[in-house]
Amino acid sequence: MFWVLVFFVVAGAVVYAISRSRGAGVAVQAEYERIRRTEPDSALAQYGPNEFEMAWKRAVDARKKKSNVDTLKALPIFIACVAGGLFVADFLMAGDEFGPILGLILGAGIGWWYLKKTVLDRLPTVREILEREAA
Repeated sequence: MFWVLVFFVVAGAVVYAISRSRGAGVAVQAEYERIRRTEPDSALAQYGPNEFEMAWKRAVDARKKKSNVDTLKALPIFIACVAGGLFVADFLMAGDEFGPILGLILGAGIGWWYLKKTVLDRLPTVREILEREAA
């Protein structure tokens, strides 16, 4: 019985992944058609459909790589925020059993806010990477 359940969970995950990848390809082609209609003189409109899809994938990979590198650069500050939250909670709520949990949540929240403001909000969009590459 357990293996039947595992089979259905794995099969569901595979079907979900295939549908997401197919939907992403359709979204890329829709973006390509929109660019060709609204901006016929742009460098991106000069690409063929397959070239545009390959350039889109390269731009997504470049954005993901930049995100990973920038996140690793900011990770020590995130860890310092979490440690600071634990320290402050231990100092202010000494002897309370929920103090460390509250400090962890508070420090992680501040650290996540910092990561979002310094890394995720400053990343170039896929379209900006594509335009830079096409120029």
